[in-house]
Amino acid sequence: MWENICGFSRQTFEAANWIIAAGSTEVGKLVMAAAARSNLKQVTLELGGKSPVIICENADVDKAVELSHSALFFNQGQCCAAGSRTFVHESHYEEFVEKSKARALQRVVGDPFKAGVHHGPQVDKNQFEKILNYISHGEQQGATLLTGKLSCWLAS
Repeated sequence: MWENICGFSRQTFEAANWIIAAGSTEVGKLVMAAAARSNLKQVTLELGGKSPVIICENADVDKAVELSHSALFFNQGQCCAAGSRTFVHESHYEEFVEKSKARALQRVVGDPFKAGVHHGPQVDKNQFEKILNYISHGEQQGATLLTGKLSCWLAS
């Protein structure tokens, strides 16, 4: 690990004044440990793919729905910058949820090479199961799933 730190050589890592990285929690631990062994350089990490979308009080709700939908579903949601958390000002919450559900119901899942399909398959079975686990975890914590899970199970 010390000779190759997440793709950086030891020399490159030691020469840097500040390390900024995005990735998994495991990668973050490796970067922090390497920084501690070097010169305790400043480290900034964005871990776990939880890029927030923040909908403020003065937001255009229709535009916010479209942008948050695009942020979440770009590349089937399989990118480090996917907008997988959305914070909505309470004055827009009900309207945002209603319009977001309607927008999600318009999304066509299927063969990405066919016209009119918006969402192809997840990269592999592990990613698919990870998504289903997130859904189950949310439901266990009191979240309400408005749409999606049944069609996911049927497609599997």
